Amino acid sequence: MVDKLITQLAREGGAIVSSNECTPMEIADARATGRFAADEHGFGYVLRTREWLALQKARFEFQTQAAADALVLCHKIEECGCSPTLTEASILASNLRAKLACPIA
Repeated sequence: MVDKLITQLAREGGAIVSSNECTPMEIADARATGRFAADEHGFGYVLRTREWLALQKARFEFQTQAAADALVLCHKIEECGCSPTLTEASILASNLRAKLACPIA
């Protein structure tokens, strides 16, 4: 069974990972699309597609940039020595939450 995943990997690209690294939804999807296999010891493996890997990379890059932007904002607040009101702090927190929410679905 695992040989099938290796053949798919060679043909389509992507990555083979332990099913332990996957969410239950990802495992269910992999089973439904023929990208799941178990070895003779019962260990499960999932073939993550090239597209899936690209999406994860895009999400990571977006969140890294959002975190960097948030850090810059914190430094600017410290530099100006201002102490935001509760309302201003709430608005900043809301903006930060929006920035950290990844729009890439």
